[in-house]
Amino acid sequence: MKAISLKRKQRIAEVRKQKVRARNKKMAAVTIAGTISALVLLNGKAAAYGKDYTVKKRDTLYSLSKKYQVSIDQLKETNALTSEKIVVGQRLVLPEQGKTMVPKSEEITNQYTVQKGDSLFLLAKKYGITLEKLKKINNIQSDRINIGQKIVSAFGNI
Repeated sequence: MKAISLKRKQRIAEVRKQKVRARNKKMAAVTIAGTISALVLLNGKAAAYGKDYTVKKRDTLYSLSKKYQVSIDQLKETNALTSEKIVVGQRLVLPEQGKTMVPKSEEITNQYTVQKGDSLFLLAKKYGITLEKLKKINNIQSDRINIGQKIVSAFGNI
């Protein structure tokens, strides 16, 4: 087996550095494009939907959703994100608690019809509220819900 020369190792290290730099440039471009897309979608009125936030080290959509009491889906929708990946320095708009940019049909009526596979836990998570609050709003004592049952969603009356 041949030993790799020092010059060869240096060239390999340099190629790796170039690949990392190229990847970082692409991520910056994607972040900028996402921000521009969000501003276009928001019609340039991002501040009207919540407060600006700059992503810090160790931030995730999950940690931000818990910290600011909004759902991950609300964060993704407000910022026109297609995945849960965010990067340090990225600017996000934090929606007001319980509000999304584009209302869904069940949000307009304030009711949701329970579907197969739904649970109170999943619905509470979907609407960005606690399980206890969802149960209290709907006057539900147990954790059981039935298909076809109407429950008040987290939007509107809350």
